[in-house]
Amino acid sequence: NLLLQQQLWDKSLSLLQAAAQTAQKYNSPGILKLYLGHFRKLIPNCSSQEEVIETLSNSVEVAMQFEDPGTSRMAYTLLGETLGQYRKWDEAIEASYKAVEIAQESGDRQLLISSLHALGDLLLQQEEPDEAITILEQAVEVAETLGNYQLLSISLNSLGGVYKDLQQWQDAEYCFRRCFDLAHEEKNIMGKAIALNGLGQVLENQGHEKFKFAISAFQESIKIGQQEHNLSHLAKVHT
Repeated sequence: NLLLQQQLWDKSLSLLQAAAQTAQKYNSPGILKLYLGHFRKLIPNCSSQEEVIETLSNSVEVAMQFEDPGTSRMAYTLLGETLGQYRKWDEAIEASYKAVEIAQESGDRQLLISSLHALGDLLLQQEEPDEAITILEQAVEVAETLGNYQLLSISLNSLGGVYKDLQQWQDAEYCFRRCFDLAHEEKNIMGKAIALNGLGQVLENQGHEKFKFAISAFQESIKIGQQEHNLSHLAKVHT
């Protein structure tokens, strides 16, 4: 923590490499998880991409020695994200699919949803929106079976955003309307505001008849943002 605070990135990487070795020595997935949790801060700052990738690859090997799918999935997910940042797309997608596979085999549906989101993000970065839609639809289905409102809303919001970018307005509208309904049922005030903002962006592109409903959605979203004193949300809606 001290090295990270002082922005001594390469020294931090060396110390975290030792932490992975310690986790292996003492058969402790907890140590490795803690180490991986710090890693995201290092990725954009270390001088050697090769050393970062090698360190993460070694971490994956260590993680696979534990009977702990959470640690293994975390290691593969982080490796995929890192490779994606370095634009090594094929390797990134492969690592991310492995994380999904581990989560599926574990039976932990929350882990699976998280892994599907990470894979969907990578596919979008690689400009593969159709594949991303397929993955995010799976996340929605899993969240439905889990009955988790928060994860379902996140999945629908992500899916709606992809449809919006593709100008598939009706599909996007369906996703954001469902987000709003879920937020209303759960009495999630800011969830309603976020859904209304997304809905407004979709409605404004569907002709004159729906444009007036878009204005209403934006106005209501702003009203909620003002009531909740949420300046970051207000900035997005006003934009």
